[in-house]
Amino acid sequence: LLKGSIRIQMKIAHCLSEIYKSGKYKNCVRNEYVRVKSYVNDQSSGTITMIGLESVDFTGKEVLVIEDIVDTGLTLTKFNARLYELGAKDVKVFSLLSICLLYTSP
Repeated sequence: LLKGSIRIQMKIAHCLSEIYKSGKYKNCVRNEYVRVKSYVNDQSSGTITMIGLESVDFTGKEVLVIEDIVDTGLTLTKFNARLYELGAKDVKVFSLLSICLLYTSP
């Protein structure tokens, strides 16, 4: 999910660290990188491959998923479900772009 959103992730991490410096919240931010793939070339394959989940303990954690583009939502839906299966307390999503395609019948 991260590949195209690294710069915004860095900005969000910086803003969160400034908030934590104020002392209002306990500093509890960790950056974890997971590769989630659902496209082959420019077509959705319908299958989700997740790499890197096994090295992260999500139990009881609040997770912020940073995504560059949401197209069909299939990848995020399955990824978020997997995070909950792995024990995440809550999952929120930040996306730079959401594509909504409207199809009309001929």
